[in-house]
Amino acid sequence: MSVVPQEPVLFIGTMRKNLDPFNEYLEEELWNVLEEVQLKEAIEALPSEMNTELAESGLNLSVGQRQLVCLARAILRKNQILILDKATSNVDPSLHFLSSLKYINFSDSRTDELIQKKIREKFAQCTVLTITQRLSTIIDCKRILVRPSPF
Repeated sequence: MSVVPQEPVLFIGTMRKNLDPFNEYLEEELWNVLEEVQLKEAIEALPSEMNTELAESGLNLSVGQRQLVCLARAILRKNQILILDKATSNVDPSLHFLSSLKYINFSDSRTDELIQKKIREKFAQCTVLTITQRLSTIIDCKRILVRPSPF
């Protein structure tokens, strides 16, 4: 099971360790998945590329980028169950990766679209549990459970 949470979880360590904590994947697989989630260019721009140390909780990345890293991790693992807990609700209005070399900019809607597209492509044959408040996020779902608001 893989989870892409509203508050994405990253660990102190390198980007490589955050993508592949158990060293199960080849370097090429890691770069391929970064390209799929459109983070490859940003990571390549860093002085140590994939060996760049991330701050505690990945605070040197935007929330949207941390969510994309969690999505990349889920794509790598190829689990049959994916849980999306408001995975795009905190996507930054102007998602950018700041390094000393360049800015990589994404718009809020572009990042949301990217996440939705990758979920449709990579998890089409999987069980995807989506917790959301956005109708657009569940438009492709086969079954929908609506819970009344507690408020």
